[in-house]
Amino acid sequence: MQGSLDAPPIIICTSRTANLLGFAICAAMAYFRIYLFGLGIIYFGWQLIDPNMMIFGRDGFTWKTSFGRRHWSWNEVSNFRPMPWGQLGWDVDDKSQGTFGFGWEMSARKLAELLNTARSRWLNETSALS
Repeated sequence: MQGSLDAPPIIICTSRTANLLGFAICAAMAYFRIYLFGLGIIYFGWQLIDPNMMIFGRDGFTWKTSFGRRHWSWNEVSNFRPMPWGQLGWDVDDKSQGTFGFGWEMSARKLAELLNTARSRWLNETSALS
């Protein structure tokens, strides 16, 4: 993790250890002719080269993948929470729910706490300035 609540932006990437473990498991399964796991080799191998990132600061947070990036302001998102299998759940505009995959540099519980803290802190800062 880079940055902090006092020195934004905070940058969190998918864990190299989790990606390496996923790559090794998929390679072993493909070796035993369970070829569907070959897709996992490609996915986890690519994540080792270009990991997903969450970048969050005072204006909101950005999710960066190899295929693009998406930004949400803090007033568009809420209720970050840990989900099964280490995923991170969240609500968008109080209408829909989303999840971010697993394998981040910190546990989903800690990441949810950090995002909820950042949201409440920076949302209050921007509303106080208005």
